Amino acid sequence: MEGTESIESQFFTEAMGTSMPSLILYTIDVVLFFLAVAFVFVGTSWLAKIAKPGSRHIKLGLVGLIMSTLVYVGYLTLAGDEENVLLDDLFSALASACLAMMGYGHLRLCGFLKREHEARLARPPSDTAR
Repeated sequence: MEGTESIESQFFTEAMGTSMPSLILYTIDVVLFFLAVAFVFVGTSWLAKIAKPGSRHIKLGLVGLIMSTLVYVGYLTLAGDEENVLLDDLFSALASACLAMMGYGHLRLCGFLKREHEARLARPPSDTAR
C-alpha cells in the first residue's frame, strides 16, 4: 500500500525521518514531560521553603536528574551517532540514583504527613473550631 500516501506525506517522511502523527505524538510527549518536571520542581520548592522533611532530597534528586540529562544530551549532540555503552550505563545509574533520592524524599514527606494527620485526629475537638 505504498501508493496510498500523498506526495506531501512522502516528502515529509523522507525529510524528517518520521511520519507527521509520530512527530506530533513525540512533541506532545516532550511537552508533557517538561510540564511534569516543572510542576514537581515548583511544588518541591514550596515545600523546601517551609522545611518539610524530604523536600530537600526531592529537590536535590530532581536537580541532579536535570543536570545529568543536560550533560548527557550535550554529549550526544557533540558526539553525533557514536554509541558509547559505558556512558549510557553510567547515565542510567546516575538517573536511577537521582530517582532513588527523590523516592526517599517522597517517602520521608509522606511519613511526616501521615504522622501530622494522625496527631490531628488524636487531638480532642476544641470549642473554638469552626
